[in-house]
Amino acid sequence: MRQRAVLSLVLVILLTAGAACVKTGPPDTTSSSTEASPPPTTKKKENTVEDFCAAVEDNKADLISGSSESAADPETFLTGLKKLQKKATKQIKPVLATLVDLYAATEGLSGAELEDKLSELNRDPDFRDNLKELNDYVSDKCDVQLNRVATTRTTRRATTTSAGPNSSGVAKDAIDGLKKHLNDNYLTTVWYDKISGLKVSVDVSANTADFTIMGRAGATLASDEAVAVCEATAEFVDKNFTGGAVTVDDSAGTTLASRASRSTKCAAA
Repeated sequence: MRQRAVLSLVLVILLTAGAACVKTGPPDTTSSSTEASPPPTTKKKENTVEDFCAAVEDNKADLISGSSESAADPETFLTGLKKLQKKATKQIKPVLATLVDLYAATEGLSGAELEDKLSELNRDPDFRDNLKELNDYVSDKCDVQLNRVATTRTTRRATTTSAGPNSSGVAKDAIDGLKKHLNDNYLTTVWYDKISGLKVSVDVSANTADFTIMGRAGATLASDEAVAVCEATAEFVDKNFTGGAVTVDDSAGTTLASRASRSTKCAAA
């Protein structure tokens, strides 16, 4: 009898202990620690060709000179490059980055120091190649013609004389045309940065233009360089006029090379 009571007690204790381990009710779905979900990521919008061309239109005044004699002011030109850089497509972005980095070297310079740096950039193959790539891209994608040279603001002194009705406009066009001709075709020559002033005398009735090209003060035009300047100028004259003389002087006015007319060749003085 006593043994049965003991067994009953053991059974009751085991059942009680088992009941203590059983968890009733719905499962606990709460967590003691909470983790915030990361915000949704948004992919940065790539600039399109339309974005870039809109920036070109908005800023081309900063990149193109007001006249054909020189490019935009260096500070203004750099500002224009930086604005284009912000809207650059993936394709042209490295080109603009290179141009901005190189051209930033002109900041804070003035006078002779600035002119020297601009001339150095004009001769720098890295700058010229990237500038050409930018100009070609803008021309192809945006149908806008930027200056082939957008570095120098050197003022080429221009003097015109003319004869005949409405000849003053023709003389100015002749000067502008020669500047563009030299800029487009002879930018990388050793003599390009050594010339400074241009003079022209136009006779409208005879359709002739006599040009004088003057060397820059402090720059020495070698004899063969002076002849090359004469030939480059004669090329323009012969293409646009019936004839004309060409003279190349140094900054002091001493003639270095010339030709008398269309029928003669340029020769050293």
